Amino acid sequence: YASVTIKFPGKVTRALPGDYNEQEDTWVGRDKLETVTVFLVNTAKDVVDYNSFAKSSFDEIDATGVLKPNLALKATSGDNVDVYVVINGNTDILNTLKATSAAGFATAFAGEAEKIASQVATYNAEDNTEVIMMTNDKDYVINVVAGVTEADAKDGTANHVQVNVERVVARAMLTVVPNEGDA
Repeated sequence: YASVTIKFPGKVTRALPGDYNEQEDTWVGRDKLETVTVFLVNTAKDVVDYNSFAKSSFDEIDATGVLKPNLALKATSGDNVDVYVVINGNTDILNTLKATSAAGFATAFAGEAEKIASQVATYNAEDNTEVIMMTNDKDYVINVVAGVTEADAKDGTANHVQVNVERVVARAMLTVVPNEGDA
């Protein structure tokens, strides 16, 4: 087994750094966490281990932005295993990634995130929440040792990595033509 600690960003915007109307107060957001899918890509053994976790698998995001508890999944042992996390991934993206070989995974992962960046948020007017897709903020690697129990992995004593995630977004500009008489 191997485990992943998911760390969400603190102050988050949907813009590039400094490319928005920054306010002193932090926007707490109304994001909804539906699913977490973890992929462990062992290119040396050409294996992709993955598991999807539903809301029932985690309790909360603590004050430091860490999802509790750690998520553990069965993992093929090996050195330099790449770790990928997809928060609230849609079915098409996840199915594509699940069907991808270890050798082509990095390219497929980058391509899927780029391809759908403008379509990754949904809004639920009933409970005023948004479901926004998030992925790794950079590349993460773990050395997976054989024989680690699920409990030890969850405790973070072995086969553990922390992955910081960020929103998958597209940059967009909007030009509005004013109505006649508007200032």
